[in-house]
Amino acid sequence: ERYTSTRDPQHTVSLSEALKNGIAPKGGLYVPSDSLPHWSPGQWKRLLGLPYKEKALRILEKWLPIPTKTTQENSSPNSHHLRTALDVFNAFSRPDVVPVVHLEGNQFMQELFWGPTGSFKDLALQMLPYFLTRAVEWPVGMNYGMVVAT
Repeated sequence: ERYTSTRDPQHTVSLSEALKNGIAPKGGLYVPSDSLPHWSPGQWKRLLGLPYKEKALRILEKWLPIPTKTTQENSSPNSHHLRTALDVFNAFSRPDVVPVVHLEGNQFMQELFWGPTGSFKDLALQMLPYFLTRAVEWPVGMNYGMVVAT
C-alpha cells in the first residue's frame, strides 16, 4: 500500500514513511494511492450493532495494512496489532467511547469529548504513538520527540 501527497501526486511513500513524515511535502496530507476501500450496504449495516472498538477494528483493517517490525510492508492487516492499538480507547470515560445522544425529534449529536484530554483529537492522537512505535522502522540509537497540541 502506497500513500500519495495531496499537493504532489508524484510523491508517494509507504505507510511507515507517511507515519514518520506526518505532513507531506508542500504541506499536503497523505492519502491512499489506490482506490479507497469499498463497502457494500450490507457491510455498513453489519457495523451497526457492534461496540465502538469492533467498528473501528473493521474499518482500520480495510484502511491500514499495518506493517510491523516482523512483517513485510504489503502484508495484510494484523488484527492482533490493531486490537492492541484500539486498547487506547479503554482510557475514555465512556465504554461506548463516542456516544450518540438524542437531542429532540430527528436531531442527534455525537459526543467526541470523552477522551483523556477532553478533545475530539483524542480519537486519532491516542493511537498515533502506538503506530509510530510498531509500524515504523526507526534507526537504532535514534531518539524522536512528538509534540501534539490541541
